[in-house]
Amino acid sequence: MSVSYAMMIASRIVGGVVGGSDAAMRVMASEMVDKASEAKIFAWMMMSYRTGQILGQPVGGVLAHPERAFPSLFGGAFWRAHPYALPCFVGAAYAAFFAIVGALRSFKELVPSIRRSSQNQTLDGLDLRDSRFVGQDYITMDPYDSNARVL
Repeated sequence: MSVSYAMMIASRIVGGVVGGSDAAMRVMASEMVDKASEAKIFAWMMMSYRTGQILGQPVGGVLAHPERAFPSLFGGAFWRAHPYALPCFVGAAYAAFFAIVGALRSFKELVPSIRRSSQNQTLDGLDLRDSRFVGQDYITMDPYDSNARVL
């Protein structure tokens, strides 16, 4: 959407700054899966990245200059001023859609389940009143009790 050289340079700088998300994605993926599945997950991540690089260029080329290819749909002044906006919008919509789908599929893993048994207070099967968990930052009494305190 750059209309000047300075704006293009600024957008490339911003792209470079946020380009480190690959390392963050690898860390998150390695924390979400067990060690046996890590190699498979990393292979899938690399394959999806390379597929996007290969398919993204022709799709972007086909969608560029929509005012020429589809004048009845994109005949406005905006599309003449920004001939590469449509590939950007399509790519952003594609990424947003799959980010939402991925978040919804893994939402159950983002929120830990808290189960309350009749005798013990448990968090993912761990007894919070167990002596191993009693310490400086652990709850020493029933967390649902109004008199609960932290040592």
